[in-house]
Amino acid sequence: MWGHEIQVSSRNLIGKFTWNTDFNISFNKNVVVSLVNNTPIGGTAKYSDYHRTAVGHPIGMFYGYISTGYI
Repeated sequence: MWGHEIQVSSRNLIGKFTWNTDFNISFNKNVVVSLVNNTPIGGTAKYSDYHRTAVGHPIGMFYGYISTGYI
């Protein structure tokens, strides 16, 4: 598992009129190393048919057909 996080904060125009700005972005990657009986499992969210957890892939990866255009 690895990841990067970046945060930038600033205080702008200090005086009668002020505001603060915050920006945060993160990139994280994980890989499932084992499951019971190596059986992939679906997600627990409302759209669980589109998510799957399987050995060798990220937790809750998107799952489905690859489309090359619009229907």
